Amino acid sequence: MTTTPRELCPPDHAHDANSTCYTAHRCACFECRDAARQRELRRRKDIAFGRYNRRVDAEPVRAYVRSLIAAGVTLRTIQRGTGTSLTTLMYGPGPQKRIDADRAAAILAYRPSLRDVASTTVIDARGTRRRLQGLVALGWTFADIARASGMASAVLSGLARASRCRAGTATQIAEVFEAMSMTLPGSRSRIERRDRTRARGIAAREGWVPPLAWDDIDDDDQPAIETMNAAVAA
Repeated sequence: MTTTPRELCPPDHAHDANSTCYTAHRCACFECRDAARQRELRRRKDIAFGRYNRRVDAEPVRAYVRSLIAAGVTLRTIQRGTGTSLTTLMYGPGPQKRIDADRAAAILAYRPSLRDVASTTVIDARGTRRRLQGLVALGWTFADIARASGMASAVLSGLARASRCRAGTATQIAEVFEAMSMTLPGSRSRIERRDRTRARGIAAREGWVPPLAWDDIDDDDQPAIETMNAAVAA
């Protein structure tokens, strides 16, 4: 009897994140083989302790994928990010009721980046708002940020207080933030010193904190106290 030789998956596949590459794509890379061995060990241990249940309810997974699609992430992008096919789960004949537990965990753990979302999709502006506020807290004016971003100062001022924005705008501000957040603006002239003082004054009145006050500027509920104190002192 002949067997089909195993191959190596493309490098952009999830490999050890779930069992798809090893079982469906027949990948023989070290990561896939080691992850398959670990999954088998867990399976045997769970069977021995009477807690083995490889399949879970598929509906929460399907609902999560639907929410990503509604946010502008294509099914192909989600499949690439999770390393697993979603066609049967989403569009198979009759609703799929159960799904492999490891596969479900991999899908639910997937978090799209801004670049995975359509640029016109409206998203939470928290990260964008905080980035603009952080730059102002450093002394950058909206005019400075406008020159770097190509956006109008009035638009940036509005975004610094906005609750929602487009994904493309968030990406644009994130790129500007990366370029400006680790440097302090120049204050060579009296006018520049005045502008920097005004910007920091606005930030102080509004309660805006500098970039280093955040451990995770997109997801933190509030600034880390120790980090914020250090950032303000600097």
